[in-house]
Amino acid sequence: MQFVAPGDTPETKQVLDRVATRKEPNSPLMTAAIGEVAPDGMGETDRSGIYEAWPVTNAGEPEVRRFALNVEPSEGELSRVEPKVLIANLNPVKAEFRYADEYSYELSGLSGNNRSLLLMCLLIALLLAEQLVAYSASYHPARVAAV
Repeated sequence: MQFVAPGDTPETKQVLDRVATRKEPNSPLMTAAIGEVAPDGMGETDRSGIYEAWPVTNAGEPEVRRFALNVEPSEGELSRVEPKVLIANLNPVKAEFRYADEYSYELSGLSGNNRSLLLMCLLIALLLAEQLVAYSASYHPARVAAV
């Protein structure tokens, strides 16, 4: 089976030949893979780009399967960054670093008025005014004293 991997430049390709093997002796499924690391430390799948696999079908015809790999190897670095270094790299953005266990909700940090409460009070006042106008505009027969 052949694999085609991106080369050093976009115009060049690297062809890798692999022998497909069966995992179990009577299995109809055969597998082949790439991804080995060379002695110089460069892996077969370390370059981003389009990778092609050329398996042969039961009819004896090659079939192309393409896979995209766009991840830079340095993006997989999972080591922690010290808070001071992180804040220095965010310059000129002013950032404040806190751990999750230090988080507390600070009411003093909120500024301004709660506008939703003001809106609610205005709506209640409007509702009461509407009820007063409706009562004054409606028909009310005069009360006659019973003698």
